[in-house]
Amino acid sequence: MENHGIIHPEQLKMLTEALDDYCRQARINPGSPEFDIAASRIIALFENGVQTAEALLAALNDQARAA
Repeated sequence: MENHGIIHPEQLKMLTEALDDYCRQARINPGSPEFDIAASRIIALFENGVQTAEALLAALNDQARAA
């Protein structure tokens, strides 16, 4: 499903779950600056075509390794 700037409820659920999974793995606390950065990265990845939770997690982990 393309988003055209709109995130539908099922997409928001998937993005939230991906963010929560990533932050749990990376030991990032909700509400921390790192959490906000991860959330921004997930949205950017999603807007650029990364459309599954698995692909989002892989991309975030790749970015973390490259940092």
